[in-house]
Formats: sequence, C-alpha cells, structure tokens
Amino acid sequence: MALWEKVKNLPESPGVYLYKDETGEVIYVGKAKNLKNRVRSYFQPREKLLPKTRVMMEKARDIEVIITSSEVEALILEQNLIKRYRPRYNILLKDDKSYPYLKITGEEFPRLLITRKVINDGGSYFGPYPDAGALNETYRLLRSIFKFRTCTPAIFAQKKRPCLNFHIKKCSAPCAGEISREEYFKEIEMVRDFLEGRGENLIKKLKKEMAIASDNLEFERAAKLRDQILALEKILAKQKISRGERNADVVAVATGGDLGVGLIFVIRQGNLLGQKVYTFTGEMETGELLNQVLVTHYGEAKEVPVEIILTTRENLDEEFLNSWFELKFGKKPRFTVPKRGEKFELLKMALENVNFTLDEKIKLKEKKQLLNQKVLMDLKEALNLPAVPRRIEGYDISHLAGTGTVASMVVFIDGEPVKGKYRRFAIRRAANDDYTAMFEAVLRRFKKYLALQVEGGADGSFEELPDLVLIDGGKGQLNAAMDALKETNLLGKFTVIALAKEQEEIFLPGKKDSLLLTQDREGLKLLQRVRDEAHRFAKGYQEKKRVKTLASLLEQVEGIGPKRRKQLLNKFGSIKNLREATVEEIIAVPGITREIAERLKELLEME
Repeated sequence: MALWEKVKNLPESPGVYLYKDETGEVIYVGKAKNLKNRVRSYFQPREKLLPKTRVMMEKARDIEVIITSSEVEALILEQNLIKRYRPRYNILLKDDKSYPYLKITGEEFPRLLITRKVINDGGSYFGPYPDAGALNETYRLLRSIFKFRTCTPAIFAQKKRPCLNFHIKKCSAPCAGEISREEYFKEIEMVRDFLEGRGENLIKKLKKEMAIASDNLEFERAAKLRDQILALEKILAKQKISRGERNADVVAVATGGDLGVGLIFVIRQGNLLGQKVYTFTGEMETGELLNQVLVTHYGEAKEVPVEIILTTRENLDEEFLNSWFELKFGKKPRFTVPKRGEKFELLKMALENVNFTLDEKIKLKEKKQLLNQKVLMDLKEALNLPAVPRRIEGYDISHLAGTGTVASMVVFIDGEPVKGKYRRFAIRRAANDDYTAMFEAVLRRFKKYLALQVEGGADGSFEELPDLVLIDGGKGQLNAAMDALKETNLLGKFTVIALAKEQEEIFLPGKKDSLLLTQDREGLKLLQRVRDEAHRFAKGYQEKKRVKTLASLLEQVEGIGPKRRKQLLNKFGSIKNLREATVEEIIAVPGITREIAERLKELLEME
C-alpha cells in the first residue's frame, strides 16, 4: 500500500508515527494531537516542505502508528521511541535531553527536587513530565503550600536559625526545630499523595480559596489561584503509561477473516517503550491466537515482566505457559485481566491500537488482492490464456560447475508467493545438462500429481495442477519441459512458457518468434518475480547442499572437529576452493596444523 493510501486510513486520534525507509529502519519519530492531520501535512507540494523534511520524505517508504489516549502520552512515548531507535532525522532536528522528574529524597527531612536523572538512591521519583514549564510552576506552588526545605545537606547540617525562606513563608525551618519531624513528614506525605494522583482535595481547597478571593474582590489573588489550579490540573493530566515503576506487558489480540493480529505494549519502569505487532494467517479463535502471540513473543525475548495484562483468560493455556516460562526464564509472570482503573485504561489503549492495525491489514490485503487481479488479467491478455492464471509455478536449475545440481519449484497463488508449497529436487541424472535437468524436475513433479490421483492422499505442493508454468530459460529449457509433460500425458492441460533473462523474451510452445512485453507491463513484472524467486530458491538449496557436502568431507579428516570444521567452511566455502588452496593457506586457519592440512589435501585429491 502506498504511503498516501495509508494516510487516508489513519485515525483522527493522538498518537505517535514512525517513518521507515525501504530497509524497514525507523528514520523519524513524531507525535501528533491528530495523527491523520499531522501525517497528511507531510504530503504538501515539495517546495512547501523544509529541506530536511523533503529529504526525509524522499527516503520514507512506510509508516507505523501507535494510538495514545492523550497528547501528553504521545509526547512521552515519542521521547522513549527516539531514545530507542535514534532515527537519523530526529537527531538532526530534535533535542535529545531527558524529560524532568520530581523526586522526594530519602533524607531525614526530605526535599522535593526537580531532576533529569533517575538513580537507585532511596528516593521516590514521579514523572516524567513533558511540559517543563508546567512542572516548574507546580513545583513553586507545592513549595508555597507545603513549605518543604530546599537547602543542601551540608547547609542544613550547619543551620541553627531559620533562614530567609522561613520568614517569607517558603520553608517550615526544620533545621531550627520550628516544625517537628512528625509534622514535617505529614506535609511530605501530602506532597506524595498529590504526586501519586490523590491531589483532588488540594485542588478543591484552592478552588474554595479562589471563590472567596473573588467574592472579596481580590481579583489579582483569584487570578493567581486560578493559574495555580490550571497548572496543577495540567500536571495531573492522566499519565497512565508512566505511573509508578511498573514492568509489565499489555497484550491485545484481534481477528478478522483469515487474519489474526497480536499487539504487545512493552512497559518498563512505568514508561511505554513501544509496541510489537505479530500477524498470523488462517482462521483461529481468540484464545488460540493469544497463546500463539505469547509463545512467539516470549520465545524471542530475553526477559519476562512481572505482569502480563490480558484482554481475556478464556482458552488461555495457563498450565502450559507457566511451565514454559519457568523453564525458559526461571520464573512465571502474573496474568491479569483488569476491569477498571489504570491497567484497564492501558488495555483499552492496546485494544484500540490492535483493532486499528487489523483494519489496516485487512484493507491492505483487499487492496493487494484487487491489484493482483488486475495484474493477472493483464497477463491473461498478454499471453492469450484461456483463463486468469490463479496458480503459477516457476522452475529453475542451479548447479556449480556441473556438480550438486538442483531444481526448484515455486508456487504463486493469486499473484502472491506461497512458500509452504515450494519444493526442491536433487537432480540424479546428467547433472551437467540443463535441459535434461529441467526434464527430470518437471517429470518428477507431475508424476507425483498423477500418483496422488491414483493413490489418494494430500500434498499441497503436488495435488493441484497449475494454470501456468514458467520455465527459467529459453527454447531449449521450454522443449525439455514439454517433453516431460508428453510423457505424463498432461500436455495441453495448462500453458507452459519460458522467460529468458537477457532480453526478457517470452517463448511459447509452437511459436517461432518470441514475445516481448514492454518493461512497464505489470504482467511481465509478475513473471519476472516468479522467475527470480525460482532462481533464488534453487540457489539457496544448492548452497546448502554444497556446504553439506564439504562438511561431510571434513568430518572424514582426523583432527578436524566441529570448531575447526566451521572455520574451514567459513573461509573456503566449497570443495573447489579448498582443492585450489595451498597447504599454507589452509594452515592459516586457527588450529589447523601442517599435518592436518596435508591429510586434507590428500583426501581432496582422492575425491
């Protein structure tokens, strides 16, 4: 799906967007109050964009979004993602400093500080706070209300008399004994309650004072109190993803048609670090999908959080999962399904994101299917086929100097590769002859089809006939495939063509002249994809077989164990390269002595 098409489907919600380049690397992270409007602004005429933005958009090939409940959450998440990915265009355009926290120190008479560093020093941290201005205003407000000390430990230890802050009513002077330790702690606990979200009573008190000031015509004081209340309400804006020091994952799943999507919010030290999305195909129940998402995600993970927050425990295989977590991590997480509160709000946010992702993937799939149908129609017209070629099979031969010859069969259905149906054939006869190799591969494939018709059974690769067979090569390879089909009496059941690389000529049976399609023709592009995929698949098998052959040979040499065998494989890669290497080149490999190298050369000469 083109970038602009994705933009049309974006929600008008707050959130974070991640631009990615053609390799999938995140090149820019941004936040938005309205995702659709913000991202759409990048698609203005080029001359209206900043130079750096123009360069970024030239490289952008994909976009991912994470929906949040508020712009504040988007801002915090944006910073976490920038720190995680360090996108090249954010580094050029954004200040990478940390957001500030409020800290209640662990001293005998605690202080309230603004800090950008979070360390394990016995203090209590609250935040992060994305709006530094509102934080400073609130800090001043808290100081004027609760009158906690601000002096350093060294100054506090020396003080015997109250300082100026006491006289201007900004400190309760615990240094001079003007307040008891018990009373001082009560004040600090009120600060803590406020910072932990239990500050409603304080706000009510300020509102009453504001009303009294207004009734007394003290408009300046009323305005000041109003500003203080607004600052408090601003900093108390719900920060569901940064409360406390929670380490948890929030897991949500959604299904639609033959698609299933699992989404995991990763929360560490109370901060949402990002999301991981898994997509599955095939019809499945929600519980089955949830189990699959958990096993897939934590199978790759290096740690498991204390808590995993779920949408449901129905059909969750907890007994198996707990045993598996114990085995893999030495501990098991706590599964919870919240019905209210902060965790429930997090879960709602995850559900909103997973449903949006599922909708996007369904739309993408439908769009791709529509485009593929157009491509297949174009191919039908270009090749004058009797019907749209729903199933296309591609064949290629790969060998190394006449040895280790293999053939590949790839399958495309409705214009898309179906890798589960791919097959490879190790060629048994005339390995140095491409035509004979192609004959053998095609013959074996369709003999398997005929055997299934007689004997019954199921094999997704062979039980169905193709609508179109594409041979990588020219007339010679095409004729070899046709001869194989004659032997199976399947000639004429479907169309067979060959595609030659140099001029992209298409050869058809019984036609003297080749067919040339224009390079911009979508049907030709599909044929090229099938041909290239068959070539890649054959090469991959041939490479594995070659390395396996070399490994088998090395196993025969006394003194070459698994470690040295791996080093020789990495350095030389093939029997041919090893045979051409000198003894000196072989003993350059760590652990290979001259005696071992000479034994190896002797064995190679006998091969």
